[in-house]
Amino acid sequence: MKAVIMEIHKDYCIVVTEEGRFLRRKIPSGVFEIGDEIMIDQELTFEPAKTPRQSMVGRYLATALVVVVVIVGAVLGIRFIRQYYASEDRGLAEYEAVAEEAVGEEAEEPQYEYEESAELTKDEAEEALAAEEEKEGNVVYKDIYFLDVENWVQEKIRGIMFSYKVESGTVLQVQLENISSEPGFDGTFELFMLKADKSETRVIDIPFKNFVPGDFFEDAFMLQEGETSFRLEVFEEF
Repeated sequence: MKAVIMEIHKDYCIVVTEEGRFLRRKIPSGVFEIGDEIMIDQELTFEPAKTPRQSMVGRYLATALVVVVVIVGAVLGIRFIRQYYASEDRGLAEYEAVAEEAVGEEAEEPQYEYEESAELTKDEAEEALAAEEEKEGNVVYKDIYFLDVENWVQEKIRGIMFSYKVESGTVLQVQLENISSEPGFDGTFELFMLKADKSETRVIDIPFKNFVPGDFFEDAFMLQEGETSFRLEVFEEF
């Protein structure tokens, strides 16, 4: 049975039912507040006898409280429904705007941009893109090296000894020597310089054409602020 809390005492409270009956419930103070609606059984009827007038007043009061609860619930429900449909309309409008923008971008002809030259023709750009894709398909080695070393670090890659060290924390020294007995090496050693968050700062290209056994290469590069490592990628032309 539903009832509304009318009085709150230390160890119990007085509630009024929908029929206008006043009941005592063992509910200590601090659990509910006056006006809260709870579910109860019919035990522990409030001791003071009710006159017919009190019974009528209680019935009217309970009816009035029920009406107030219904009205408040209806108002809140209407407000929620309005907000829901408003947000749905706004989301639909944003979706349609994004879809139209995507369709417009797909309809545009792709533009090729290269830092090496801002005056490339369309044919030159397509050739450069094709060459870059072909180059990426010929990666024969890839690894990351750190720049906190002062002694030589060596790695044998495709018959070529790759060596590097850092002088005074500011200069990267690189050496490459063909120690194989195979024909000359055609390709590129690329050093992608990285910051601590792995973002690239620049790319150092070291190209070779017919780098035959016994050939030796050495160079030094100033480190830029924030560079802590590099990713070495080796491309070989077949």
